[in-house]
Amino acid sequence: MFGIKFPNPSTSRNKTRKNHGFTLRNPSTEELEQRSLMTTGAFLDPGTKQLLIYGSNGNDNVSIGFGSKIDKSGASVSDNTITQVSIQIPDGSYINQDFPSANILIARYIGNGGNDLFQNKTSLAFTTAPQANNGTISTSLLYGSTKNNLTAQASQIGVFTADQTGSINVDYIFRGAGYNGSLGFYKLDGMNAYTPGSVAYVAEAVNRVVANGSQGFTAIEVNKEAAKFSGTTPWESDMNNHSNRYLGVKSFKNFAPGTKFAAILIPNGNFQSINGKLNAALKSNGHINIDSVLGSSERPLFSLPSANTYVDSNQMWGQIGDLDNHGSLFAFEDLRLDGYSDKDYNDLVFQVTGAIGVASPVSEIANPSRQFQLQPFFVKEIEPYTIGQEGRNIGLNAASNASAQISKGIWTVDASGQVTFDFRYDGGGYQGEMAIFSLNGMENFAPG
Repeated sequence: MFGIKFPNPSTSRNKTRKNHGFTLRNPSTEELEQRSLMTTGAFLDPGTKQLLIYGSNGNDNVSIGFGSKIDKSGASVSDNTITQVSIQIPDGSYINQDFPSANILIARYIGNGGNDLFQNKTSLAFTTAPQANNGTISTSLLYGSTKNNLTAQASQIGVFTADQTGSINVDYIFRGAGYNGSLGFYKLDGMNAYTPGSVAYVAEAVNRVVANGSQGFTAIEVNKEAAKFSGTTPWESDMNNHSNRYLGVKSFKNFAPGTKFAAILIPNGNFQSINGKLNAALKSNGHINIDSVLGSSERPLFSLPSANTYVDSNQMWGQIGDLDNHGSLFAFEDLRLDGYSDKDYNDLVFQVTGAIGVASPVSEIANPSRQFQLQPFFVKEIEPYTIGQEGRNIGLNAASNASAQISKGIWTVDASGQVTFDFRYDGGGYQGEMAIFSLNGMENFAPG
């Protein structure tokens, strides 16, 4: 049996606090030390591998840096295997937390008001949420940079990872483009043999999608189906293809659990046509310019920033964005970011369950005057639906584990042996405590 006791949330802060995250390992035998849980602090989302850092409602001084270790000579040296978050809150005290660097893809700061200073002393790419209550966030990038360090993480941004269900489920949610595009996914294994952004890379990715096998598949063809939701925005009319029907959630068994894969969009066209043109050109001339083979609206766009055939600083934010920051609901911008893109990130909106994807938040990369995720029909219709689909997928994940117990109020520890807690909100007037316990042996007692 094991348990976790969370002390009274009103417990006063020490002047210096060391906190290694609320994670249990081998929960059948180990008990966490008592510690205070606060809404201010850093939390690692294991699904999207985002390091989420929450500020207080005052003026905070926040930094991300590396940990330290003692070398053989007894000297203290930097340890880049540990990422340390330090938050100095208005009363002068510090919250210090350490996280394994290998488990972090991107960092995100969410302030709660005040005038905050955020310093990044690592090579991690980071984003900041809009500051609450008319506050400000000043960034001192030092060794890091919001945009250009995404270059170093091109193998992570825009990548999807299949979960243990063995089924990739794709739902065509919304169309905000006049083009008739096509969306596909391709496996990343073996793609390192090709230079990202090269014609050879593009041709191989398209080949994998067209094969519709274990290397890739076509998921959405706009000219043959309708999106689930329709609506108008202040800048666009209803663009849905009402002459066709919505085909529902499509399930693909092409990728094994744990497979890394990426998305590819043909803005206006289909994969078969593009594949034919590319292969014919490569056979006749091994060194071709993709612009001479494909029309501007036919040239593929990728979720992987480095895989796109153009180079631009905005590119590193990605042609694809995460609409809900859950790693499930995504939007493609169907025009290259180095051209005349309106950056509304609603041209092809899709949801993926059975996998987790990593992309920049749409709230930060979209045109400020064209925030699709703030439109009334998105909030009232699309968001509740997609959140429901995410919840359904969690149930499917549990069902795929032979040892899982599908019952309300029961959790099953997965193969990692870790249980992670994230105290997000305290809306009660009581000073309560919460604990968890193993069910082993509890069958000997009558419930209640």
